[in-house]
Amino acid sequence: MEERYTAAIEAVEEMLVRSRDTRGKFAPGTAQHTLQKNRAAALEVARMLLAAAAEGLPTLVVGERVEKAKAPLLSLQSKSAKAREKCKAGSWQRRMLERNLDALALVLPLLERAEGEGLSLVCLSDRPEWLPRAAQWFHEKWHVPLAAYEESMVDSLTGEAPVPRWYLVLHGEEVVAGLGVIENDFHDRPDLTPNVCAVYVEEPWRKKGIAGAMLGQVCRDMGELGVDTLYLITDHTNFYERYGWEFLCPVQGDGEDHLSRMYRHETGGSHG
Repeated sequence: MEERYTAAIEAVEEMLVRSRDTRGKFAPGTAQHTLQKNRAAALEVARMLLAAAAEGLPTLVVGERVEKAKAPLLSLQSKSAKAREKCKAGSWQRRMLERNLDALALVLPLLERAEGEGLSLVCLSDRPEWLPRAAQWFHEKWHVPLAAYEESMVDSLTGEAPVPRWYLVLHGEEVVAGLGVIENDFHDRPDLTPNVCAVYVEEPWRKKGIAGAMLGQVCRDMGELGVDTLYLITDHTNFYERYGWEFLCPVQGDGEDHLSRMYRHETGGSHG
C-alpha cells in the first residue's frame, strides 16, 4: 500500500473516532449530534474509498452514501483549514490538521470518481425492494432453487444476527455482480462459519476489480458486525489469494464427487 494512502487512512480513522466520541456528548436529535452523525458516516465512506484506491480497486460504496458524504467532507475540510491558520507553526495541533487536510485532499477526488463510475454496492437489508430481483438474479447464476434465495433474503431483512446478508453491485438499475454471507455454503464443515457465497460478476464487467472490491467491503462490514473470520468454498486457485484470502483445507461439498478448497479471511472484528 502506498504511504500516502496509509497515512490518509490513519488520519481518517482518527477523525472518525473523534467524531463518534463528540457525538456521544450530545443528545440524539440535537443539531450537534446530527452534525457529528453525518460527519462520521461521511468519514466511513472516505475510509472505504481510500482502502479501495490503495488496492487499485473500483470505488464501490454502499447505496447513495457517496452523494451524502460530499457536503460533510467539504465542511470538514473548510473548518480544518480555518483551524489550521489559528494554530502555531510546528505545534502538534497544526501537524494534526495538516494530516487531516492531506487526507481530505486525497479523498475528495475519489468521491468525484465514484460518482462518475456509477457503481454502487447495495446491501439488501438497506434496499429490501430489490429482494425479488436479487433472488431471481442469483437463481439464474447458480441454479439453486429460487425459494432458497428468497427464504435466506427474507431472513436477512428480519433477523438481528450478522448473517445472512446479501449484496448487489448496481450500475444504474442493472445488476452487474453480487454475493452473499450465509452460515454454511453446502459443505461438511459446519464449524467453519460464516461463509461468503455465490460470488458472481457478469462477464462484461469482469477483470475490473469488482470482485475484490465487493469482498473487501463485505469483510469490513462483517468485521464491524463482530465477525472476526469469514470462510469461502471454491474450486478456483490463485484467485482469492490476490484479495488476502488464505487457503485453509480441502472440504467435501454436498453432492460433489471431488474435494473443494476452503479459504479463510480475518476481518479484524471480534465477537462480543
